[in-house]
Amino acid sequence: MRKTVSALKIRKNLGQLLEQVYYKRDEVIVERAGKEMAVLIPFEEYTRMMVEREKKFSVVNRVQKKLQGVSEKELDKVIGEATRAAKKNA
Repeated sequence: MRKTVSALKIRKNLGQLLEQVYYKRDEVIVERAGKEMAVLIPFEEYTRMMVEREKKFSVVNRVQKKLQGVSEKELDKVIGEATRAAKKNA
């Protein structure tokens, strides 16, 4: 379950909220002055997100290595062509 909690309530009930996140798999959005500031999520979910992020960035890193030495003008051209092709196929 997802719920929003004030920063003050977090300070007063951190242990209880951590147990809800850990055992019930709840997600807690922390807000201060009505503004969403952070989220408490189960550690396993965080780990999954980081693994997924690394997979996505590995693609970016491979592209960067292949494009070393390519001028900005050439790169703009390639990106433009790829963008047009992706829009056409969407």
